[in-house]
Amino acid sequence: VGQINRKHFCFVIDGKNQVQGFLGWALASKEAAEAWVEGRGGLSYAESMQGDCIVFNAWASTGAKVNRLLLHEARKAMTGKEMAYFKRHYKDGTTRPARVAVNEFVGQHLERN
Repeated sequence: VGQINRKHFCFVIDGKNQVQGFLGWALASKEAAEAWVEGRGGLSYAESMQGDCIVFNAWASTGAKVNRLLLHEARKAMTGKEMAYFKRHYKDGTTRPARVAVNEFVGQHLERN
């Protein structure tokens, strides 16, 4: 609900008005994003409003085409940020924290689409 209230979200909806994908994020300081990705703390609503970093905390998709649309929207959301953070969750129950520097290639990808 916080993502939607902050307008930090994107839905992919098909021609039958069915949701095919969802992307949600928060904006945060580097310190708050590092704590989140390492599992040392959550992000409060107030901490999720602004910052130099973006935390992707929801990504659901029905397939590759939807993933490409979500990736395009993620790149738009990343524009002007320093770092992007997310967690990969695996079927065996493990989780891997991930950090990606946002650089000029994000803008170049957007220009190509």
